[in-house]
Amino acid sequence: MLDWDDVFPKRLKHARSLSGLSQYDIEDTTGIPHSTVSKFETNKQEPNLQQLYSLALVLNVTSDWLIGLTAFGGIDLKERRLEEKNRNEILKKLERDALLAKRLEPELT
Repeated sequence: MLDWDDVFPKRLKHARSLSGLSQYDIEDTTGIPHSTVSKFETNKQEPNLQQLYSLALVLNVTSDWLIGLTAFGGIDLKERRLEEKNRNEILKKLERDALLAKRLEPELT
């Protein structure tokens, strides 16, 4: 069995890091003060059930994964990164298209 002291802080920090969220972002999204998130990550404080639920939701993982009850968090991080990469590529293409349209506008009128 995994030790809570070892698993929860590490998994929380890992999931937050992979999601690209800062402790302040977590605070803005969940209402859990960034200082409390820091205490969770350094094993100085344990979350209550509502905080655990909120963290799991915002980090897109399961609470069972956060506390070490399952090996998988219910997400595929590679898939999430791929979706983000695709979204960024689409945004870049739209920006290029908009710039091209601006350049061509005088020629079309």
